[in-house]
Amino acid sequence: ATAGPVDGRQWFVNKSGMTLSVVPVQPPLSLDGGKRTLAVDYPFAIGTKEVTRKQWFDVMKELPQGMESDDGPISDVSWYKMAEFCNRLSERE
Repeated sequence: ATAGPVDGRQWFVNKSGMTLSVVPVQPPLSLDGGKRTLAVDYPFAIGTKEVTRKQWFDVMKELPQGMESDDGPISDVSWYKMAEFCNRLSERE
């Protein structure tokens, strides 16, 4: 995997060729005049671009019906399928 800083942030390229940016732990931030608070308690990685059909197939071993394997973005998948994709991707890394 390739890794390095970009704009002061850490990033890496995973086994599927996806570039991910690491979001570090963040202290609580007050929102809505103190009505809500947002904090990042654990670091996580997030993709910098849309997931392609090719990357989806590489992880899931299937494509939604009617899609061809290419570099176009994946679409028309349920939230549950996307969560499954993310979990499988995490297991591979």
